[in-house]
Amino acid sequence: MKFKKIVRPASEFIILSLLKEKGESYPYEIARSLRNEIFRNQKEMISGLNALIELGENILQSSEIPDKFNEKLLKFIRNVRNPMIKQLGKQVMEYSLEDEELLKDIKDFIDDSKKILQEKKEQIKIWESHQAIYQVISNLEERGLIRESRTDIHNGRERKLFRITDKGETAAIAMISQFGQLNQAIIPRAKIFSNRLDMLLEDHVKIVLRILNKIYKQEFLVKMISDLGHEITGMLEDLFPLIKNDSFLIPLLLEDFSIDNFLNSENINDFQKLLLKQILKEKLKKYRNSIDAIISTLK
Repeated sequence: MKFKKIVRPASEFIILSLLKEKGESYPYEIARSLRNEIFRNQKEMISGLNALIELGENILQSSEIPDKFNEKLLKFIRNVRNPMIKQLGKQVMEYSLEDEELLKDIKDFIDDSKKILQEKKEQIKIWESHQAIYQVISNLEERGLIRESRTDIHNGRERKLFRITDKGETAAIAMISQFGQLNQAIIPRAKIFSNRLDMLLEDHVKIVLRILNKIYKQEFLVKMISDLGHEITGMLEDLFPLIKNDSFLIPLLLEDFSIDNFLNSENINDFQKLLLKQILKEKLKKYRNSIDAIISTLK
């Protein structure tokens, strides 16, 4: 199923939920709220990846002129706003750029990030069209799921306000059920792609861990993990936004991804294992706390 085919029912549900929450809204408010709902996390990831790509490209370009490496990179770093990326750039300045493996890892990370960015930008294009969103609103009105509640005049122009109908609320509840059934069908089928999921996870995480392990002294990172605890996960998410996407936990929770096999891999060292364990542990804790709260409510 193409992404565009998923957008329509998802956007319909979000619009209905927005109207239920707000009571009534103008179409432009609905469009703005819908885009904000969809774009919030996507834009954070895109912004972070763009900043990392720019840093990586500056590192590679500066490495071609060793004598002026620090001068060129420092000029770029001064204009970086993200404090974590700024610190990462400064740390690279202290590292020997004769390490061809590090430069290759940085290039691989840039290539990987550009592929992710392209996919995200294609998805966002679908949600950016005002016309497409207004067509969804019009269609919801034709089906009786929303209705015009009143009109007012703004700058000489008549503007409609819409509210959800009883039929719309019933439809929204049905959508929740359908989405739940869809998830129940999709997630088990994800096992078919377990090998691919393993490979994608391993490739990305290994690049991240290799870069960190090379530019920081191991003793410093071990102490940082010990001192910061759960905060280390947030720091890494700021540096490497793909880790922020918790969907990479799906193969782990479905037992399609063997954490033992990964941690026993010869391709990662003891420090990398320590860092990865911390990342996974803190992410899983977040969900455990949520699950415990739900269980407590049900008692």
